[in-house]
Amino acid sequence: MRPYRVMIVDDHHDARRVFRAGLESLSAGLQITDVPSGEEAILVNSRQPFDLLIVDIRLPGISGLELIERSQFRNPKLKIILVTGMTDRAVREKIEKAGVFAYFYKPVEMEDFQNAVRECLQLDPDAEPNKAQETDPERSPALGIADRLASLRNKLKAYCAILISERGEVVAQAGNLPAEMDADGLVQTALSTLNAIEKVSLLAGGALLSDLTIISGSQYDLALAHIGQPIGLLLVAPAGAFRAKKATIMAGEIQNSVVDLQAILSDIGVAFESLESEPAPQQPDRLDEMTSEEAESDLDAVFGLLDRAAATEADTFWKSAVESERVDEAIRSSAISYEQARQLGLAPDES
Repeated sequence: MRPYRVMIVDDHHDARRVFRAGLESLSAGLQITDVPSGEEAILVNSRQPFDLLIVDIRLPGISGLELIERSQFRNPKLKIILVTGMTDRAVREKIEKAGVFAYFYKPVEMEDFQNAVRECLQLDPDAEPNKAQETDPERSPALGIADRLASLRNKLKAYCAILISERGEVVAQAGNLPAEMDADGLVQTALSTLNAIEKVSLLAGGALLSDLTIISGSQYDLALAHIGQPIGLLLVAPAGAFRAKKATIMAGEIQNSVVDLQAILSDIGVAFESLESEPAPQQPDRLDEMTSEEAESDLDAVFGLLDRAAATEADTFWKSAVESERVDEAIRSSAISYEQARQLGLAPDES
């Protein structure tokens, strides 16, 4: 019996990696292909048939729904699992009409996703995982991420623990945010905060990203930490939950989780980069670099400016003097002498 062929179509690279890791831990009898666009999926599908298509709705180019329609026309037996971050009513109605086997809203709970794949392909639940990709059947990378986040969430009494990529994507999540919270706004704000922390780390000389930021509010407590340069960790808890914990204990729990998550993510191909301080650009010493001809040319330009300034000032002075002389002359031409004023009775007689 040939292995089942599965195609993952998602323009987010991190999402494709997580889905692939989850599939690889299910069974060795899966051939997995992942592509970032519907156009590439159609091209690959034209060369070989697939048994299961896992597709996001929002894709560059043709949409996931259009890809489903074209793929089902070509292969009516193709099973579909749809993934989306869009929750509006119109999208839900389109999903229901698409005739998919199952659909999930992002972030996807890995265990639910794996159960849907098992049921869709009727996989043996006791089947061996792909040993070429996984050396520890009890702890696959995808399940390892979910387990570690869930463990951290429980220990810190948090509502949820979320991994965020450098592009603002939710890579993995354990637990749920409170219904009244703006999930997209929170994730984007958390990403901006993590980026700001990176910049501060660079100013500090490229510090290692073993940071921890606690934000205590009247309704919620938030904790932010870097797993590595491309991945961030966000924890959301009831107000006072983090303040009740001793700082050293909490920092220790998060740091242990960071180390474990780095190892698990590295196993599925996530590369971590350490920050390196960027030396301030050195300003060249122009006096050392300038040739004598350049220096002479610059001095000529300076003296030329001085000459023009001096000439302008001189012109202004003489123009002012001439105007002043004209005024004096006008005054003199209309003036009379003291003797003439005395004769006209305009000045007192001298006694």
